[in-house]
Amino acid sequence: MAGKNSRSVAEYAVMLMLVVYKRIIIAHNKLVNEGYWGKTVLRDNCYELSHKKVGLIGLGNIGRQVVRVLMGFECEIAYYDVSRLTREDEIRLGVTFVDLDTLIKVSDVISLHAPLNKQTRHLINEKYLNAMKPNCILINTSRGGLIDEKALVKVLKSGHLLGVGLDVYETEPIGFDHPLSKIERVVLSPHNGGGTNEAIEAVVRDSCEIMNSILKYGKILDKNRIVNLEDLMKGSNLRLIFE
Repeated sequence: MAGKNSRSVAEYAVMLMLVVYKRIIIAHNKLVNEGYWGKTVLRDNCYELSHKKVGLIGLGNIGRQVVRVLMGFECEIAYYDVSRLTREDEIRLGVTFVDLDTLIKVSDVISLHAPLNKQTRHLINEKYLNAMKPNCILINTSRGGLIDEKALVKVLKSGHLLGVGLDVYETEPIGFDHPLSKIERVVLSPHNGGGTNEAIEAVVRDSCEIMNSILKYGKILDKNRIVNLEDLMKGSNLRLIFE
């Protein structure tokens, strides 16, 4: 159901920003596996999220929630989307529209929130990865295919980029031998950004409401609540009425 887990994914994206910036996974692994107390060493590569320039690629339901979560960090937020917001909405959200090339070059943090299609597959390619700031961090909680993973591995091994946080991959699930799992400044998670009790409950409740409406009345109150509407209608003899 569209938008029902957007807050959970948004929180997850911001969490990955913090985890990468604060080196939490590195600190944890060194502490529990080696007994290494890196208090004064790890901080040399730790940074604050506050006041950073954050670039959002895609500003749909999740992207807008990310903006709201980031408000407390007083970040400067730019976005790129094929469908630009109205000027009024940009002012209300406190975001600035820029072209993709500019967003890639000026952002301290880049977070992906775009759909995967023919136009966006490998949107983040080797050219764009190399164009990012050397200390930029890249976050993806959207779709793995947005990033060319082979190019990402190559660029990271060259020493470019401060770190990466990924919840999605080109092929899922990934194995423990995935090349990205061998790079210390990469944080990986198993496509669980929307996996909270609250989000699951909301999705189930919304699904039941829509199915009940279809079965009893042949109506859907809001077609925007269905993410796979075309698939639902394909080959179906249902004549749905939208209100």
